[in-house]
Amino acid sequence: MKLPILILAFSSAMSCVKMSGNQQVIDAAFPENVHFTCDELSTSDEFMPRFQISLTAGSTSIVLDTIADCGGINETQYSTYQIVDSSGQILDAAGGWYAGSGDYFYCVRKTNDLLVYQGWQDEMQEDDGFHYKLIKSFTFLK
Repeated sequence: MKLPILILAFSSAMSCVKMSGNQQVIDAAFPENVHFTCDELSTSDEFMPRFQISLTAGSTSIVLDTIADCGGINETQYSTYQIVDSSGQILDAAGGWYAGSGDYFYCVRKTNDLLVYQGWQDEMQEDDGFHYKLIKSFTFLK
């Protein structure tokens, strides 16, 4: 239940004027600095690492998920991870592979919108690809 509280905190800090599910309208300028951060969590299970991945926009950060491995994805690796968006500007990407599966995130700026995508891949999947889906969107009004 931490995610809704963190989204509300992010929205309040950004002067949110409208919130509907995973779509938010924010009465602020588009942040100059948008990136993912990966923080390793302490765990009692020494065989399964855990990382918290967050989206940082300006001085505000929201937790997106907890995943097994997390690191930055370099711009030169975007095609390898099928991170493409011809109608926007890719701002950052992160994720990782551990023990046969991986979780991946990227964010795109489209005019005044910040779109956040999450994908996954598994060594046992029968199709190709990373199964990206839009998980959050923010529209900045200023």
